Amino acid sequence: MEPQRRMDPRPRPLLGMLLGLLIGAVGVALLWQTGVIDPGRLVSFLVVAVATLAVTGLLTRSIAAARGRFVTVAVISGILAGVALTGIPEIVRSGAVSDGCTVEATVGDATVTPGDTSAFSPLDLAPDATVSWSAASDSPVVVTERVGGIIVAGFAIPIRTVTVTGASEVQELAGTVDVAEGLAYIKDTTGLDVSGVYHAYGSISGESAACELDGWVLVAPESAFSTNTLKGLWVALGLLLVAIAWAALAVRKSFVDAAAARAEAGKVYDGSVTSGAAAVGTGGAYAAPDAAPSGATTSEPQQEATPEPEPGAVSEPDATPEPEPEPAPESDDGPEPASEDEDSDPRP
Repeated sequence: MEPQRRMDPRPRPLLGMLLGLLIGAVGVALLWQTGVIDPGRLVSFLVVAVATLAVTGLLTRSIAAARGRFVTVAVISGILAGVALTGIPEIVRSGAVSDGCTVEATVGDATVTPGDTSAFSPLDLAPDATVSWSAASDSPVVVTERVGGIIVAGFAIPIRTVTVTGASEVQELAGTVDVAEGLAYIKDTTGLDVSGVYHAYGSISGESAACELDGWVLVAPESAFSTNTLKGLWVALGLLLVAIAWAALAVRKSFVDAAAARAEAGKVYDGSVTSGAAAVGTGGAYAAPDAAPSGATTSEPQQEATPEPEPGAVSEPDATPEPEPEPAPESDDGPEPASEDEDSDPRP
């Protein structure tokens, strides 16, 4: 027997929101690690918001079928998009250094300052490059702490903090950074092979002053699959796409089955089903008008002639007993009078 179909479709807006959030985050990570753009607040929140709303719409199909849940997801996506707009100043500005301080970095023959970099024009660093840097302050500083980190989605994430004790007053500092050593430190700390565009920041602080800076650097990967992190992100993207496709097909099937079930129910309701189903309500006594003999001129049903019994044959008693004859009505004149020749005494 064919299973009964559901008359109501089954949209999945909440599942769409979850898958949209995940694929949006994976998309941001791929843009970051492949060196397309850094994961600033505008890019991160906007990509996630668009992906969430798009996948939710795909797994809802009809807003009327899940209006409340879809509106909830739409509001969440709107909030994410609103947060993304607060990241516009970050993506349109250049790097900066605090007043009273100067910072320069030299890579090969090129010397740049934080102000020379931006999200769309980062300092390009080879994985085996060495960066020489120098910093100066207008007033002497007793350095007590040095901090370096990256900014992701508008949030500062410190990677390395160095505390200095017993330092003397200085007005200039210089040093070198081995990019390969820094990448190895990140891998040992986080277990990830990193690449891509980074919004880096740093600070040098002391008892009487501090210098802060931020800028963009690019550590370009050799290919889109050159690191384990990139390979894992591509695999995650593929699995999410398969899950979204499977869920979309399931939702579409529920809408198709619901439409077919409603159509079938409508046929039963308006009487356009087969004669066998229609006979259920009439006890099988109804005959379609077009089934009558062509020569029939009257709409009254014709009774079939009862066959006469053969001579000498004993007929079987009918299932329905014949009605008993009614007694003859008595005469109003009373019983006939006795003959005069007969004795009036009734006894013999």
